[in-house]
Amino acid sequence: MSDQNQNKSKLRVISSNDIEKNQLPKENLWFIHLKDRIVGPFSGSDIKDFLLHNPQFPRTTKLSNYLTPQTIHTLYSIPEFQRRKPQVIPSAIPESNQEFFLLLSGQKNGPHTSTQIVELLKQKKILFNDLLSLDNGTSWIKVHEYPYFDRRNFEESSEKITLPKLPTESSFAASSSEVQEELSQKSLQGSEKEGIIGLAYLGRQKQKTSTGGGFLGTSGNLAANSGNTSTALDSSNLATPQVESADIGAVLGGKKTLIIVVCIILAILGGQQLLTGGKAVKTAEQKSKNREAFAKTAALQAAGERTRGRAPSSAAAPLPAVGKRSPSSSKATATSDNDSGRRSHSSAADIGNAFDLPEEQDSGAASAPPPPPPPPPPEYIPEEQHSSPPIIEESELKTAPASGE
Repeated sequence: MSDQNQNKSKLRVISSNDIEKNQLPKENLWFIHLKDRIVGPFSGSDIKDFLLHNPQFPRTTKLSNYLTPQTIHTLYSIPEFQRRKPQVIPSAIPESNQEFFLLLSGQKNGPHTSTQIVELLKQKKILFNDLLSLDNGTSWIKVHEYPYFDRRNFEESSEKITLPKLPTESSFAASSSEVQEELSQKSLQGSEKEGIIGLAYLGRQKQKTSTGGGFLGTSGNLAANSGNTSTALDSSNLATPQVESADIGAVLGGKKTLIIVVCIILAILGGQQLLTGGKAVKTAEQKSKNREAFAKTAALQAAGERTRGRAPSSAAAPLPAVGKRSPSSSKATATSDNDSGRRSHSSAADIGNAFDLPEEQDSGAASAPPPPPPPPPPEYIPEEQHSSPPIIEESELKTAPASGE
C-alpha cells in the first residue's frame, strides 16, 4: 500500500514508444513548464492523482497540451485538474460490511453499521440532518441524503413514517353543530330586538301625527272621545309634551350668537359715523375761521385804502415801497391804481374761491346787481423794512386828505 502511494506521489514521463504502442489519446497528454525547462508528457489521470496526494503543488504551474504546445494554461484553469469534492453516489441498499461515520459535537464518531444508524434514528439520538460519511470522513453528507435512510422510506416498527393526514369532515360535525346553534340563537335575539325597536319607532311616529294639532288639539280629541264635552278636561288624561332641553339650548345658543354678531356690526357702523361726524365738524370750524380771517383782512385793507384817498384795489396791486423810491416805481404805482378798479372784482372773486366761500344767491329780482366783493388782504411787509419812516411824494400829499377827515 505504501509503495502504491509513493508511486502516486511521483509523475512518470510517457515515452513516444508507449504512446504509439498503447495508442494513448494525445489530447490527454500534458507538458509541465518549470522555471528552466519543460518536462513531459504526462497523462492527465497521473497529474490528477499527483495533485490529490500533493495538495501543496503550486497553483501557478503552467501546462501545455501535447497537440497545442504553444498554448499555455495555468494548472487550475483546466477543468480536469480543478479541485472538486468527489461525488459519492451511494447505493440504495448498503453492503453488509459498509461502515458509516457520524459527526457528533464536531467529532468523528464510528464506525457504525446501517442497523446501528437505524436504531439511533429510532431513539432520536441522531437526526436526519446530522452529517454522515461513507469514506472514513473524507466527504460528508446528511443522513437523509443516503437513499437507505431517506425519511420518506424509513420504516419504524414495520410501518412507514408518514406525515399526518387531513382530518375528516366527521371530526368537525359536533363543533359545526354547536356553532350553528349559537348563530341561530344570536339571530333570534337580534330579530326580537329589531322588532321591539321597530314598534317603538312606529309608536313615536303615531304620537307625533296625533299631536300635530298641538297640545290643546290632543286634549280636545280626548274629551270628544270620552263623550263629556261639557265637562272640564282632566289634566291626568293629557300627555305631557316631552321637550328636549338639548334642542332648546341649541336654539337659544344660536340666537345669542346672532345677537352678539348684530351688536358688533352696529358698534362698528356707529364708530364710523362718529369718525365721519367729527371730521365734518372740524371742516366746518376751519371754514368759519377762514371766513373770519378773510373778513378781518378785507376790513384792514379797505381802511388803508380810505386813509390814502383811493378806492380799494385788487390783491395784485403793489403797495408803496419803504425807503427811497425811484420815479419808475412811482409811475408803476399810478398805473396800478388806475387798473385796480377794473381788477378788483375778479381778484376778490379769486380770493373768495381760495377761502372756499359760498356764493350768495339773491332771492329778489334777477336784475339786481350782486354785492361788491370784499377787498383782498394787504401785501405782507417784512419787519426789516420798517426800520426807517416811509418817504411820501408831494403829489401824494396833495391828493390824500387829512388823517382827521
